[in-house]
Amino acid sequence: MSDLPQENLWHSLLKTAALMSSATTGLALTGYACSEIRLVFVRNSAVQDVLSGLLATLPMLLMLLAVRRMPWRWSRQLWRIPVRLIGPALKTSPLTAILAVAFMAGFSEELLFRGFLESWISSWHWLAGLIVPNLLFGLLHFVTPAYAICAFFAGLYFSCLQRFSSEISLLSLMTTHAFYDLVALLWIAHEVRACDSPEDR
Repeated sequence: MSDLPQENLWHSLLKTAALMSSATTGLALTGYACSEIRLVFVRNSAVQDVLSGLLATLPMLLMLLAVRRMPWRWSRQLWRIPVRLIGPALKTSPLTAILAVAFMAGFSEELLFRGFLESWISSWHWLAGLIVPNLLFGLLHFVTPAYAICAFFAGLYFSCLQRFSSEISLLSLMTTHAFYDLVALLWIAHEVRACDSPEDR
C-alpha cells in the first residue's frame, strides 16, 4: 500500500475496507439465510443500546492506553505494526474516510462473529460458542502472534458482554467495536502527522 502515490493511499485503504466488509457481511447474511438462527439486532432501544456500546468501549480504550505505555517489545510492536501498515494512508485520509472504515469494520465483523457464528456454534455448546468464533476473529487479525492474541481477547470481551449483560445487544457491540477502531485510527493518524510535522524534521 505504501508504494502508491500519497494521494491514493487513503482511497486504497477505503476500498480494501469496503471489500473486506462486503465479504464479511455477505458471509454473515448467507449464514443467517441457511440456518434457523434469528438476528436480534436491538435489545432495549436503539439509543440505549448505542449508549451501552459507547460505555463498553471505556475498558478497551484504557487497555489501549496501558499497552501504549508498556516498555516491552511485544507491546511496542502492537502499535508500531499498524502505524507502519496503515499510518501513511491514515495521514492523508479525511475524517469521513476514517469514520467509514471504523463503521464498516464494527458492523460487518460483529454481524459475522458475534451475531451469526457465536449464535450458531452456541447451539451445539455454549463454551465453543465463546471460544471458536474468537479464535477465528484472532486469525482474521493475524499480523503478529501477539496481535492475534490481543484480537482474540478483544473478541472474547465482546462475546462475554453479549452473553452475560442484559444491556448489551448486537447494535451495542457494533458501536463498541466501531468507536474503539475510530479512536485507534485517529490516534495513529495524529501520531503519523505529528512525526511528519516541520518541528520533528
